[in-house]
Amino acid sequence: MKIYIFVSLIILSGCSQNIGNLSIVSTRPTSISNEYESIGFIQGESTIYMAPADKMPRINDPIQNALNISGADLITNATFELEIFAFILITKKLVVTGEGW
Repeated sequence: MKIYIFVSLIILSGCSQNIGNLSIVSTRPTSISNEYESIGFIQGESTIYMAPADKMPRINDPIQNALNISGADLITNATFELEIFAFILITKKLVVTGEGW
């Protein structure tokens, strides 16, 4: 009985993994020669529900989400993390965090 509870907890739990880091990202046309002011730490996310194993959220969706929320033009030191939750629905969330400019 204890093994069933342990296996159930593993199946119903979520996990998170670091996908990668980029030094500078943007989905908008920008000129690097312009002087920008830091607006601080920003975060954006993109979620897909009932995702098959081979489907992933697109990388530009969380970037665009972070830029729209903060009003920034670009993100530096961007970190991408994929969070997977398997409860009733399989949910995949891609989160980008970094410094907005």
